[in-house]
Amino acid sequence: MKRLLTLLTICCTVATAAHAQDAKEGQSLKQRLFPTMQQDIDAINQRSAVNDKLQVKPSGRPTKEVLFTDYKPATTQRPVAAAARSKSNSGSIPSEKAAVHTPDSTPTKIYIPTQGEEATKKN
Repeated sequence: MKRLLTLLTICCTVATAAHAQDAKEGQSLKQRLFPTMQQDIDAINQRSAVNDKLQVKPSGRPTKEVLFTDYKPATTQRPVAAAARSKSNSGSIPSEKAAVHTPDSTPTKIYIPTQGEEATKKN
């Protein structure tokens, strides 16, 4: 019974999909979904042809004024607090200081224990 029900479901699904794909004679799915597509493309091409003919007139104003309505250029002077901070940090940098060696930082020979009776290999 399950096989028959599964087969019937598959047949109905395939028939529905085939019917949805079927278009009228000489009419594609694109034409059915977008009936005024060619008219829209022609209208866009006409508008772009008109826009290509327009001459661009450069204005005498700077670009920043054209783009930003309330554009105010930044000040070129640094604030007093930033200048004081840079002077206090202008001391020697850590890489210029001499290295300090402590007993823990000096390299030592490390003893690696063996796994028992390992003999040296002879070639």
